[in-house]
Amino acid sequence: MQKRKIIISAFLGVVSSLTLHPITSRSPANATTRIKNSFKYQGIVQENMAQLLGVEAKQIKLTKAERATWQDCLPTSGSQAQTCKAVPRFGWRVTMSGKSENWVYYVTDNGFITLDARASLNKTIRSTLAKELAIQTNQLQLTAVQLIRTTASCPRNTTACKPQPSVEWRILASGREKPFQLQLNGKPLNLPNSLKGFVPQDTAKMPRELAIQVLQDVISRDGIITANLRVESIKATTWNWCRGKGPGPTPPDMGACLDADKSGWQMIVVSGSNRYFYYISHENSTNAIRSYMVVDSPDGMQSLPKSAIETVQKDAAKRAKVSPNMISIKFAQPTFFDGCLNFDKQKISCGNSIQAGWQVTAIGGKPPVNSPRVSDAAWVYNVNLTGNNARFIQSSTWLPRP
Repeated sequence: MQKRKIIISAFLGVVSSLTLHPITSRSPANATTRIKNSFKYQGIVQENMAQLLGVEAKQIKLTKAERATWQDCLPTSGSQAQTCKAVPRFGWRVTMSGKSENWVYYVTDNGFITLDARASLNKTIRSTLAKELAIQTNQLQLTAVQLIRTTASCPRNTTACKPQPSVEWRILASGREKPFQLQLNGKPLNLPNSLKGFVPQDTAKMPRELAIQVLQDVISRDGIITANLRVESIKATTWNWCRGKGPGPTPPDMGACLDADKSGWQMIVVSGSNRYFYYISHENSTNAIRSYMVVDSPDGMQSLPKSAIETVQKDAAKRAKVSPNMISIKFAQPTFFDGCLNFDKQKISCGNSIQAGWQVTAIGGKPPVNSPRVSDAAWVYNVNLTGNNARFIQSSTWLPRP
């Protein structure tokens, strides 16, 4: 039996280098026959799409096929996408249809399969994205698109239930920091009600709905409900950046500060190898729900793992030609990237996944020539969530605010 090589990824960033060679015929019937006879990997692609959708392969039909040449990155087993070199590929661009879906695949002449996720998003999902972003559908800019297949669990004490698979799209688009997670019908994915069980009984009078929102944000960053997900603590707090009162969120980069107390809660969540610090402030209002303002991302400086700090300091020190202890972390912003930390968008494989992480700015070392005397050299990195992988983005100059 021929060994099947299947790689599922989003096709992003290299469309401009694509060359298509359509198969044509004088009659539709002859064209269909010619396609089937020329494209020998139809069965493999059918099985792949059928498996993802949870249907039989015979329900998937080949509706279009064109000869194509494109730039692609197909890593060997065990290699990382970041180190994979894009090279010219020759083969087919095919459209497979089934279950009201039309998915586009790229198939090399030796049988490598790549899903073009961007081209496979249906009109309903595109309309949903455009509506949420308040733009036209032709203005959508997709950073990464990830296909996710899950299996819904059966209710407790049920024996006749057969778990049903579902397919969702995780979509990172320009204009929004967090990725969308949508079902095939364009509706947002509803996180399981079991999240309520993670909220402790004592929430220090913080509404439980807000605690669930924080947990939802944690799950969106980890991509899953980790086995060790737990709320470490929720406590009421009052902070004042001018007076050093807290605990509270990390002060922004500012000069003169507003001497004012702010009150709310600190919520610490453990998930995977990370420890997230959230701060939720409340304002004076008679409406108990509207009076609470959720900080929808963790405090970057307080949540940044030690491994990320060490990774950045070590690399920045080499660039600045100083010792690592002369490099300090100035900013850490939680964010989302493609599979290559937005470092190399010219590789198809970089768009096959979405990962959370941090954009970290370190300072230290001599600034560029002709910089102000009070300035420092700044080094900007995109870092993955656990901190063991960082990509240097740029160097700049940091000046303290007056």
